Amino acid sequence: MTPAIKAALIATFVFPGGGHLYLKKTLRGALLAAVACACLLFLMTLVYDSAQTIASGILDGSIAPNTTAIAQAMDASQVELEAKGGSVSWILLCTWLLGIIDGYRLGRKAPSQTTDDTRQA
Repeated sequence: MTPAIKAALIATFVFPGGGHLYLKKTLRGALLAAVACACLLFLMTLVYDSAQTIASGILDGSIAPNTTAIAQAMDASQVELEAKGGSVSWILLCTWLLGIIDGYRLGRKAPSQTTDDTRQA
């Protein structure tokens, strides 16, 4: 498997920047990973806050403890989540795609890691 394909697969299935780290491009890899981590942290914080708000509503009695009322509360909070997290989701997606494409591009430039011994086998 070529370094380009390995880098693209690592960036696709592991984490953005993983392919860059595999190719020893640590600054780019760390930057992509940091942006992705920041986006994920922000999105998870939004989801956690929304879940806490719904749970608090159930506990204080403002939301009835049945599936219909909880589903309505979740729908109402989803509008807020989309408003706050929509652009961050796009940033995360673009970061992930950039990591895949750039990792593949850098892998194509990298010298092949096969040696003469492995080519003869």
